[in-house]
Amino acid sequence: MQPLASRGVRRSRHRVAVELAFLSVLMVLGAGAVPGLRELLAKAELATQDLRYHVRGPLPVSGVCVVGIDDDSLQTRAWPWSRSVYAGFVRRLNQYGARAVVLDILLPEARDANGDREFAAAMREVGNVFLVFHGRQEKGRSAANEEAARHFAYDTLLPPAAPHFRQLLPPLPLFAVAAAGGGHPECAQGPDAKYRSAWAFVGCREMSGAYPHVALDVARYALGLQRKEIRYDDSLGAVRLGPDRLVPVDPNGRVQLNFPGPDATFPRYSFVAVEKGEVRPEAFRDQVVLVGHTAPGTPDLRPQPFSEKQYYGVETNATLVWNLLSGNSLRQTTYFAYAFSVLLVGALLGLVVTRLAPLPGGLFAAGLALAHCGVAYYLFVARHFVLEVAPQVLTIALGYVLVTGYRLATEEREKRRIRETFSLYVAPSVVEEILEDPHGLDLDRSERQTVTILFSDIRGFTTVSEQLPAEEVKALLNEYFSVMNDIIFDHRGTIDKFIGDAIMVLFNAPTAQRDHAELAVRTALAMRQGLAHLQEHWRAQGRPAFGIGIGINTGEAVVGNLGSPTRLEYTAIGDQVNLASRLEGLTRDYDADILISASTYELVKDAVQARKLEVVRVKGRDEPVTLYAVDALAGEGGTEAAIARPEQPTDP
Repeated sequence: MQPLASRGVRRSRHRVAVELAFLSVLMVLGAGAVPGLRELLAKAELATQDLRYHVRGPLPVSGVCVVGIDDDSLQTRAWPWSRSVYAGFVRRLNQYGARAVVLDILLPEARDANGDREFAAAMREVGNVFLVFHGRQEKGRSAANEEAARHFAYDTLLPPAAPHFRQLLPPLPLFAVAAAGGGHPECAQGPDAKYRSAWAFVGCREMSGAYPHVALDVARYALGLQRKEIRYDDSLGAVRLGPDRLVPVDPNGRVQLNFPGPDATFPRYSFVAVEKGEVRPEAFRDQVVLVGHTAPGTPDLRPQPFSEKQYYGVETNATLVWNLLSGNSLRQTTYFAYAFSVLLVGALLGLVVTRLAPLPGGLFAAGLALAHCGVAYYLFVARHFVLEVAPQVLTIALGYVLVTGYRLATEEREKRRIRETFSLYVAPSVVEEILEDPHGLDLDRSERQTVTILFSDIRGFTTVSEQLPAEEVKALLNEYFSVMNDIIFDHRGTIDKFIGDAIMVLFNAPTAQRDHAELAVRTALAMRQGLAHLQEHWRAQGRPAFGIGIGINTGEAVVGNLGSPTRLEYTAIGDQVNLASRLEGLTRDYDADILISASTYELVKDAVQARKLEVVRVKGRDEPVTLYAVDALAGEGGTEAAIARPEQPTDP
């Protein structure tokens, strides 16, 4: 059958559904500009990054190790230690073949002069020791501090959003001059209180220059580069580490850390154990060794994706050194790429889910979300690229809810309309069949389609109405219409209308029926048999009986809701409908109570016993019409069929 439902209406609903999918895109992108929502979305995204770390698991590390100033080390001597301890320690590590040594310990003040001089001499001697300094916002300038800090400055642009301290707290000038280099150890804390990035450079309001992270300066040294070969490239959003290495940074100038694993993923040794020679020298050969606090109670704890409570600051710095030397620091998407990915999943959702039923649509949405998660995980593991997950999954979920909610609401409204329209026309089973797939039905549009039309009318009704009171006439008609109604519904016919005592029935509308012509003829034969039973019943009650005539024709008609804006009726109109009515009228002139046209006969000739009567001209048609009288279904006895025909009273 041709769909009854308006393509324009369907297109309109589809367009609204697509617009709702794109609304979800705008809502998610807009959430990034709303305080509170922005932080909530950021926390959700960081949770997905944590999940990626845990699914990936720990990675093997090499080239970097940690020496911890642990509880055992602190029990050997009172803190703070003489700098001569560090002097002996860096000489030992140099003998072991360490590539570089980072003392993640603040040394801004003089201690004992001899120890300080010995440590400075040891640093000049080994030539691979790096120190850290901190920044602070307190006022107060020190020429000595400024002079010491200049030893660590780089001549490069600062990232626009890099933090600026009022002043720096560098190591003693004696140490600053003797060290191979150094930098700050500052890392950034995210909305979830975890440390995930480190500033490549910081600035100082009181002094010019860019001050690197200590890991960046160590990486420069380990790669054999000069300071002038390290610079921030604003056009690339990256730090150039020599001619062929780029370290991506975010718009705030932060390097995104790629953690290899939880606490103690890097080989970690006790300071005192190394000092006593209890650790194999091979453990430090060609290693960047970071020395820092690991004793219980140290304030330098930095939660990270693998370790929410215990991850020492020295391990965070070791992570950045490993990232820079291995070239596996994480890259973040640009805002353009982020917005495009949100738009892409929203577009896919809008183009596909709007064409599917809720369950398949939900499966597609879930599959789309899983596919995006899979792509994000692959990029994270194989390309060290962080593609957002939470905003895209939220877009998919929100879009699906909006689209499905809208469709369910409009479809439920349409189903109510269909039920109200067709519950009086067709059997409840047909109504349910229509409701199973209401998309092909549009009550706002009429279409030309092939149908079979059945007209039946009562004969001899004038005599009956004259013999009985009005109430009995009404009861008789209601009984007749009730039986006919059930027969029509049993044969999947659509009652178009009752016209006085006549009935107009459609087949092949509103649902498609391959055997619509045969259904119509079977309905007519069943109506004839049903009337015969009624006549027997009425005679037994002493009431008069009447007969019927039935005309059937098959052809194209205009089918749909027709009428005025205030009164619509589902019906069929056209020349073929008029012909069916004319055939019903001709039953009075022939020894037949069921007449069919040639078009119907050609469709049912193998299923019925029919007699060709004659070719006649009917009112309103130029072409003659061949009449066929239906006696019975094929295979039924003709004599018995004729006997089963009801009496046919005629009006005087």
